Amino acid sequence: MNKLSKIISEIAHPVFIPTYTLLMGLATGLIGYIPLRILIHNIIWIEFITLIIPFFIILLLQSCRIIKSLTMESRKERIISIILMITALTVCLIGIPETNYTYYIIFIIILIITSFAALIITPLWMISLHTLGWGCLSGYCYILSFLSHDTYLPYFIGSILVSGIVSSARLQLKAHTPTQIYAGFVIGFVISLSSTVSLFSYFV
Repeated sequence: MNKLSKIISEIAHPVFIPTYTLLMGLATGLIGYIPLRILIHNIIWIEFITLIIPFFIILLLQSCRIIKSLTMESRKERIISIILMITALTVCLIGIPETNYTYYIIFIIILIITSFAALIITPLWMISLHTLGWGCLSGYCYILSFLSHDTYLPYFIGSILVSGIVSSARLQLKAHTPTQIYAGFVIGFVISLSSTVSLFSYFV
C-alpha cells in the first residue's frame, strides 16, 4: 500500500500541475489556435522551465548535500523547493506569449500567488504542498465550469477526485497530519477561487 501511495504522490506532485493544466487547455480549446511550430516551441519552453531545470537544480543540491533527498521532506528543503517553484513559474510567465494563452497565464499567476502563501506558511507549519496545489487547480476548474456552463465540470470533478486520492496517499505515508492535508486543499481552493475572479476581470 505504501508503494502505491508513493507512486501516487510522485505522479501528483505539485511540480506537474502546470503540465496537467497545459494538457487540459490543449484538449479543451482553452488555449486558442496556434500554428504547430509555435505551439511545440511554447510547450518545450514551459516544460523546460517548470520541470527540467528545477529537476536538475534539485539533483545538484542533493549532490552538494544541501538537501537529503528528492522528496524534500524537511522544512528547510520544502522552502527551497517553493522558492524554486516561484522562480520557475515567474520565468515561465515572462516567456509565454499573451495571445491565445490568457487562461493559462491566469493560472500560472494563481500558482505563483499560492506558492508565496506556501512560503509564508511553511516556516510556521508543514502544510501539505500536494493538496495545496490540487486545491488550487480544483478552484480554477470550478470557476471555468461555472463560466463555461459546465463544459469544464468533468475536469472540476476529476480534480476533486484526484485531490481525494492524493490526500489518502499522503495520509497513508504519514507525510502530514489530516489537518495539514485538509487545510492545504482548502487554502489552495480559496486562494485560487478569489484570485481567478480578480484576474478574469482584468485579463478577460
